[in-house]
Amino acid sequence: MSEPSNHDVVVTFPGALGDLLLFLPTLRRLRRRHPNARLHLAVSRTLLPLAHVIGVADDRRALDDAALARWLGGGPPPPWWPPRPRLYSWFGASDADVRARLAAAAAAADFFRVVRDPGDRHAAVGYLDAVREAADWTALCEDAAIDPPVSARLAELGGVPGRRLVLQRGAGSAHKCWSRAGFREVARRWREAHGPVFDLLGPAESSVRPLAGTVPVRDWPLPDVLALLAAADAYLGHDSGPSHLAAAAGCRGVVLFGPTDPRAWRPMSERLTAWRGAITRSAITQGPDVLASVRADVVFDVLSELVNS
Repeated sequence: MSEPSNHDVVVTFPGALGDLLLFLPTLRRLRRRHPNARLHLAVSRTLLPLAHVIGVADDRRALDDAALARWLGGGPPPPWWPPRPRLYSWFGASDADVRARLAAAAAAADFFRVVRDPGDRHAAVGYLDAVREAADWTALCEDAAIDPPVSARLAELGGVPGRRLVLQRGAGSAHKCWSRAGFREVARRWREAHGPVFDLLGPAESSVRPLAGTVPVRDWPLPDVLALLAAADAYLGHDSGPSHLAAAAGCRGVVLFGPTDPRAWRPMSERLTAWRGAITRSAITQGPDVLASVRADVVFDVLSELVNS
């Protein structure tokens, strides 16, 4: 697909952390498609610090900004909106009024939907297909990587001796989560054999108690979490946004899958092992713990092998 490349390009993307990281290879392709353009990226305000670290766009803006909301309600465009840009929008695809307003302020506009059901293909491939791009798994992993920033929060932890394991016990659904007892046992074994364990707790885990004996990491900004993951020796988590961030950081580890399919949602890294728990059709519809068959001693052994390889 050949297009002029010397004008402004606007990309709007309303997805959450995991969605943005799955979308990142597509964002990099759009950057390459328009190498001489000024690229404006609009994402959720909570993702702006990470968007700055990613660095693909020349200008990063909050998609949930009041000025944009006023525009969609009939007011003027926000001050940052360039004159007649090329628009790629994953925002407003299902709203005809929003599409019409955005398209009227663009020289050309395409609208897409955030991937929710990619079938048996990977979600990142779905984003690429939408803009008529393609990539093999190796290229996807390369384009999903992010250079970690310097983190003052990480420096404050000091020189903790031993190998570091980061746990991420939350996910968007309880059905996607392994047991607290399983994580607790892995943490105990790791501390005895290797070194410190960091319990990563975000806003969704505000009521979750840290595991005993771990170093709690609660509500860190995403760039600092990225730096922590890049400095870790191993990672254990679920099908969740932080697991995609661990992939972007180049972390070794294990990502546990239950009702979701790793063929579609696995983090884009050969250094992370996607491990699917026992699952049946009734387990998805009725909601028992589909990860109950996963044994802590086996998970610990796999993590130990990964860091020693």
